[in-house]
Amino acid sequence: MKLLSIILLTGALLATNAIAEPKKKVLIVASNMINMGDPEQHDARNNLWEFAPPYHIFFSYGFEVDFVSPNGGEVKFMLEPLGISSYTIKYEGFLEKANSSFKPAQIDPNDYWGVFIGGGYGVMFDVTDNKQIQSIISSIYESGGILGVGGHGSAGIVNVKLSNGEFLVKGKK
Repeated sequence: MKLLSIILLTGALLATNAIAEPKKKVLIVASNMINMGDPEQHDARNNLWEFAPPYHIFFSYGFEVDFVSPNGGEVKFMLEPLGISSYTIKYEGFLEKANSSFKPAQIDPNDYWGVFIGGGYGVMFDVTDNKQIQSIISSIYESGGILGVGGHGSAGIVNVKLSNGEFLVKGKK
């Protein structure tokens, strides 16, 4: 079984299959969903508290951060901007980056040192089965990049397959 390195960062899980050199950018994957599409329209927006703190850490360490979402453009967040979330919105350009997310076709995985998927229910609807985003995640991971998830963001990696056809999560705990 392959060894999986795990690091906790602001409540988020980070994993890598090699040591990545911190010379590239970090890609944050977000959902474009607003509600679950059910009659009650349950909230499916991204969880601000699972995106803003990791963004702050990456930003604080000098990484350029980009966002990608299935449709590109604006991504919506739930929860009030408190604490570090408020700070990163006010001083670090968080919403400007998030609201101009790239479409998957605009992303070159070779530009990224790592990829992070935050939580919120939307990821389970529009990221989990997005083949282009899965390919981006796989490419970054297989090139030695860092992979991180927070909360429901873990749903974003369950269907990711590696170049050998195996699921990324196979054999990992």
